[in-house]
Formats: sequence, structure tokens, C-alpha cells
Amino acid sequence: GPANKVWVAAPGKFSPHDGGVGLLAPRTARVTALRWRKLLTRHTAETETGVTVELYTFDDAVVDTAGGPQDGAAHALQVATRSLSMYSDLFGDYPHERFIVVQGDFPDGMEFSDLVFVSTNWFRGYTGSPEGYLTIITVHEVAHQWWYSRVGNDQASSPWLDEALATYSEYIFYEEYYPDLKDWWWRFRVNTWIPEDFNDQRLTSSVYEFDNVREYINAVYLRGARMLHDLRRDLGTQAFFDWLRRYADAGAGRIATPDLFWSLLTPEQLERTRQTREKYLGSPEPEVASAS
Repeated sequence: GPANKVWVAAPGKFSPHDGGVGLLAPRTARVTALRWRKLLTRHTAETETGVTVELYTFDDAVVDTAGGPQDGAAHALQVATRSLSMYSDLFGDYPHERFIVVQGDFPDGMEFSDLVFVSTNWFRGYTGSPEGYLTIITVHEVAHQWWYSRVGNDQASSPWLDEALATYSEYIFYEEYYPDLKDWWWRFRVNTWIPEDFNDQRLTSSVYEFDNVREYINAVYLRGARMLHDLRRDLGTQAFFDWLRRYADAGAGRIATPDLFWSLLTPEQLERTRQTREKYLGSPEPEVASAS
């Protein structure tokens, strides 16, 4: 009965197997995670294209505040569903029938193929407003279904290829669903940590070149988001998103490289983005310089 039910949070398809139920892992998964726990509560929603979004939470996902209970589970499910649909429209269809978000009992968040974790800290800190890390980290991890899972990269040597894109994807989610909070996102997520004149040239560095996590996030995630925003200004919004879509298509199912990312710009676009690339990369990427 329900009291004995154990929820299994894992990607893939369930199918009958030897008198029980088997789980078929997605064939395109880079890394698959599995979590089961009797104390998890399951919440579901569906995108317009029929993808089932599942959220597994602890009891503390609903927070008692002076203004009454705040349902972080409902909010996380909503923004996960919205962002999955939005990124599908922008970057290409999400290729699976299910997407899973699990409240994690560790800091921050973690991405896997078709399954992500969002820290219990962000659920407990939910105040009823989209201004906070529950929204930010949830949509960040959803974005990794494109920038990490669909389009692979070497996360040790070129972490910016997924983390900068996932971070900037947070901004475009706010731009679409909470446009009044666009400036708040820049202040809270980026400018609080790195001033306008922040000039750490390690944006394209490997993870091994940083002494601590904060330095790494500042240089790769946050300065990377600034670079992408400036590239968008250089190219224009339509051309910028066309570029990201072409990168998502060209890199699908493979380990993409910075060479691939930059090679999808035309010679004219390379010239228009030269100043930005010099500002953020120290100098244009060698293959870009030769291409122009």
C-alpha cells in the first residue's frame, strides 16, 4: 500500500521485468544518477509537449513563515517545467519522456542526464518570491540538460562551455518570466560578487587553476555570463540565439570544444565580437583569429 511505497528518483523508462518493474536508463545519458528514499514526496507536472516533470522533496520543502506556509516544492516544480519548455524552444527539443528534480541534502546543486539535484538549503530559504536561489539554481540545473548533457564538454579543462551558458540561461529565464527582475538578477547573482572592473582572465581556464570554489565561480560562471551578454549585444538578440541553437545542434551527442563554439560565427560576426573576445579572453582564441 501507499505506506510501504518507496519512490525511486531516476531517469529512464519503467517497464515490467520478471514480475516486477525494471528501469531502462536513457541511451544518450552522459551520467545517470539514482536516488531512493521512503521519506520523499513526489510532485508531477507536464510540459506542453508531454514531458513529465517529477520533483522529489522532503517535508521541509514547505516552509512556515510569518506570512504563512511557503511552498517551495510547488515553485520549484513550476520553474523547472517552464524552463524545460523554454530551453526546448530555444536550444532544441528535450529528448526524453521524463525529467527529474530531487531535493538534495548537500549544498547548491548538481546536474546529471535527465536528473538534477537542488539543495535543501534553497528550499528552506524560499520566501514565496522568485528572487532567490531556489529559482536560480533550479533553472541553472535544467539548462545543463543542454549545456552538459545534450552538448557535452570537458568539464575539467573547459568548464565555461557548460557553466557560463547555464548561468546565462538563468538570466534569459528571468527575462522571459520575471522581466521586472532582470536588473535584480545581475545585482544579486553577478555584481554582488564581481565588480564591473573585475578582470580575472581565467574564464577559459581549467578547474585546476583555481585555489577555491568562489574564485572559480566568479571567473567562469559569472564573468562568463557577462561575456555572453556582451556577445549578445555585439551580434543582436536574434543572431545570438541562432548561434546558440546552431551550437546546440552541432554539439549534440558529442564532446564539444571551444573551437566548435567559435567556429559557428561568420567572419563578419567574428569581427563584430573581436573587442568582447579580447576583453574577456585576453586575446581572441587562436582559431578565431585565423578564421577572420
